[in-house]
Order: sequence, then C-alpha cells, then structure tokens
Amino acid sequence: MEKDLHPLHGGERDPVCRDSRPSASRREIPSDPPMTLRSIIAITLFIPAVGLSACMSVPPTRSIYKTPGMSDAEWSRIRDECWYEAEKATASADPMTATSYTQRRLFKMCVELKGATFAGRVTMPNDQWNRIETLCKEEAANAVAGQPPSRGRDERKEDVEVECAKRNGAVFQQSLYP
Repeated sequence: MEKDLHPLHGGERDPVCRDSRPSASRREIPSDPPMTLRSIIAITLFIPAVGLSACMSVPPTRSIYKTPGMSDAEWSRIRDECWYEAEKATASADPMTATSYTQRRLFKMCVELKGATFAGRVTMPNDQWNRIETLCKEEAANAVAGQPPSRGRDERKEDVEVECAKRNGAVFQQSLYP
C-alpha cells in the first residue's frame, strides 16, 4: 500500500479515505478540496456577523445637548454649521483614523463654543425614547410654568428634562465612542 499525503496536514492519509469496496483498481474516494486560509477566515468572520445581525438589532444612539436660550432655528443652524466643520476637518483623514469619533469630538467642541452643553449619549429604541421625551418635556414645562422667559428659566427647564429622562431609564454616557 503506497503512502498518500493528506492535502492539509502533510501527513499520511487516513485509511478511512480509501474505498473499502472491493474493486480491481482500489480507487480512492474523492476527498474534499483543501480550503485556503482566505476562505477559512472569510467563513469564520462572515457566519457570526450574519448570525448576530439576524438575531439582534442595535437601538439608535442620540447625542443630547442642552441649548438654553436658543431657538429651534438657531440650534438647527449651529448644528448644521458644526457638522459641516467637523466633516470638513476629517475629510482628508487616513481611513484608519477613527473619523466618526473625531467628528463627534469636533462637533461637540464647536457647539460648546456657541453656547450648547453636552448632556451625554443615550442608546435606546425610538419608541421608548419618544415616550420618555414626551413625558419629560411635559414635566419640565410644568416645572417652569409661571416663570418669566429668561435664560435661567430655559436652563432650569432643560435640567429638569435631563433629570426626568435619567429617572425614567435613559442612561447618559459621557463617552463619544459608540
């Protein structure tokens, strides 16, 4: 019986790989073709990713800023300007750089220079966040009802909204990393 090398291990082929039926030529049962390292890595990385994405969904993450004394139009303009500046600053970055983190950091610095305060990042499903946001906006409006319009009133209102959200299950992460 001749020695036959196993294609992957370089050792002798297991006798189980031989055809045990009697025949005149003693043909081998065809073995599976050897897998390349690239295909093994691809399968190893692809299958868990597919399995996880099919089973779990990741709720969205929101960055929450306090914007006392700013109208919605003013906050929208500041937000647009700061995102533009952050994207412009990171556009030529090396692809290996954590550009999304850098963009969030630059955006945060820009809006803070314009008067907004970073409260934190909250990760939760939209329906849960919308319920908490509605409840807390109402609570904050009731807390400052009867006070004359001022920056102090706006600050108090936003502080009440954030504290209410925390009491109702929103966890504010201070990290800019996802």
